[in-house]
Amino acid sequence: MTKPPVRKPGTADETTPAGLIKAVAAQASFVAALMFYAGVLYDSAYYGYFHLSPISIGFTFPELVIQSLRLLALPLLILLSVTLLVLQLPDLLSRLPGPTQRVAHSSLDAIARRHVLVLLLGVLLLLAWRPLQLRGWGWVAPTTIAVGLVLGQTRSANGGHRPKGMLRHAVPVFAAGLFLLWAVALVAARIGRSDAEADARTVEDRTAVVVFSTKSLKLSPHRSLHEQCLGAEVDTLYHCRYEGLRLLVTRGGRYDLLPLDWQHDYDPVYVLQESADLRVELLPGTR
Repeated sequence: MTKPPVRKPGTADETTPAGLIKAVAAQASFVAALMFYAGVLYDSAYYGYFHLSPISIGFTFPELVIQSLRLLALPLLILLSVTLLVLQLPDLLSRLPGPTQRVAHSSLDAIARRHVLVLLLGVLLLLAWRPLQLRGWGWVAPTTIAVGLVLGQTRSANGGHRPKGMLRHAVPVFAAGLFLLWAVALVAARIGRSDAEADARTVEDRTAVVVFSTKSLKLSPHRSLHEQCLGAEVDTLYHCRYEGLRLLVTRGGRYDLLPLDWQHDYDPVYVLQESADLRVELLPGTR
């Protein structure tokens, strides 16, 4: 009679509630860290287009994670779908009918044994990275290399044995992780800049801003910026009024403002801090 396997004290099977909670918590932590990383890259590309830094704006960790939800576009969805499919591949193959399962296993084994060709394809794509990146597909090259490295860790690629050691196992796995992170970075930066370019074309739809100041702010001139200053003899606290501005982002009384018809290569971004001498009013944008 076969004895049931004895679990070590302190260990939890994933089929138990405690084990399931630990597994979900570990995956959630990884996803949150990855979303934070992607959110930082997205914001860096988005606000970098407007000559700003997310660090200077002061976004918090939850805000950066929420910002990463804007990354759920086609390239990243493809990347995540392929990753999840690869992770679930053994379970999916086990559910196939016998003949189909054997064909699928033999096909995968053949691909794994030729993982060097996948790596070579990734290197060739890497050599053509610049034109691919200009078309938004630069992430394909590091993803292909990562897939080739992962295939090289399978039993089929190593004569039925798992590779061991620093050079044969640890280094390739670490390199695959770096290439996947690079792919995520490329996708995040591409989407961030693309969103910024789209928003820059519709600046007039953003929240309108009227600035009141006790004295002239000496802002850089712009064709859409209208400054109206009253004489010192007028009995009012705010003597200057500025119009023709749209809100890019606001944090803690700081306002990053764009003039109408803003152009990336020529026009300034106005950064103002609300105070007793400066008041900001927000109005609906013109549609």
